[in-house]
Amino acid sequence: MKNLEKLLKKFREISYLNSALSLLQWDQRTYLPSDSGKDRSEVIGYLSSEFQKKVISKDTEDLLANIQQEILDMHEKRIYNPIIINASVTNNVKIDSNFKVKNPYIFSNNLSYIHKNLKVLLKAFNYILDKTNVNLVISGNLYADDETEKLMESLKKKNRLFTPGYLEEEEFYYILKNSSLFINPSSFEGFGMSAVEAMISSVPCLLSNNTATYEVTKGLADYYSPAENHEILAENILESLNRKHDENNLEKISQNLKETYNLKKITVEYLTFLIL
Repeated sequence: MKNLEKLLKKFREISYLNSALSLLQWDQRTYLPSDSGKDRSEVIGYLSSEFQKKVISKDTEDLLANIQQEILDMHEKRIYNPIIINASVTNNVKIDSNFKVKNPYIFSNNLSYIHKNLKVLLKAFNYILDKTNVNLVISGNLYADDETEKLMESLKKKNRLFTPGYLEEEEFYYILKNSSLFINPSSFEGFGMSAVEAMISSVPCLLSNNTATYEVTKGLADYYSPAENHEILAENILESLNRKHDENNLEKISQNLKETYNLKKITVEYLTFLIL
């Protein structure tokens, strides 16, 4: 599969850029070397731009489409990962005392790389700040440059943004299940497990319309594009928050995805594939 080899080469280049950016981000936080802030910011800006170009380029899109077709031509069977939700999580779960956000709130998590578009989400939320009383919660590690850090600090001072960091399983599902809306603004995903977890938990979802996310969520969520446009994301957030979501429909979607990603069902699919 020549297209796969080309894509792997491109992903190696993307990985190198991401590693360089991570190192520069570490330097920035430690102020090393001294008196290099301006130059370092320029380099971070340039590398971030190159990273984004490679990630969302037409060439990458074409390679992914060609690989998908090659796989279909080989008659390979596509088997998804199973997803298991902790059904025992209730509202009695104890949450860290630092987490004091009140309902309602939007939830997102693990925006730890530049392509996860943390800045896009923050800009979108800031854009509608005076149009909603809903807060924003983002868990996990976060990728943030200087502009993003300042925006986060501003939103936190207004008590509109909460970043609880890494969450234990029960904490994660508690916050997820009690959110008004789950958002994934990522430019691309390998699978997009969190969105499926949210939908299984009957939480309304607004997701960037990238190939993997749309596929694994079976087109049953709300989507927006392009992923990097914060104004379009902001408009869709308001539309979703202002719409009354049908609880029966959310439950149907939940059951649909539970069946799709059921552990026993997928185990049988693997065994059948290997035997035949």
